[in-house]
Amino acid sequence: MQRGPPGDPEDEHSRYIEAMVDGIVIGCLYLPNGNPWPGPRFDYKLRWIERLSTRATALLRQDKPVVLAGDYNIIPTDVDVYAPERWIDDALFRPEVRDAFHRLTADGRRISHACCARRSTLLEVFSVLFCAETDQRAAKRKLEDGTEY
Repeated sequence: MQRGPPGDPEDEHSRYIEAMVDGIVIGCLYLPNGNPWPGPRFDYKLRWIERLSTRATALLRQDKPVVLAGDYNIIPTDVDVYAPERWIDDALFRPEVRDAFHRLTADGRRISHACCARRSTLLEVFSVLFCAETDQRAAKRKLEDGTEY
């Protein structure tokens, strides 16, 4: 089990926990909001994403199935929010954050928006980051009623 992505021993925020469950590495995260932009909270958010990306890369190199689930606090594309022009200066929508998110999902990783909830004008997206092996395993599983998922 691991608490927090490695890379900053001074970071005591409870934003990430990881454990092995039935042969699958499961990480649960709550990525920092980063507001207001600019400022130290925004800088912390960018560093945190880089630490998560480093951890995800290390996990994928172990060739084990991985699920990194939680609230990423990022609006990855314009279609993920109503009236994108209203979010230009919000840390969730800043180009630096979106670029970091796309780097995180590069090299074979993919994002699946597992659950969405409408809150105000923001479509809050709870994302799941899978490696390819996890995707293949999930595709073979069925719910108790026989429905494939």
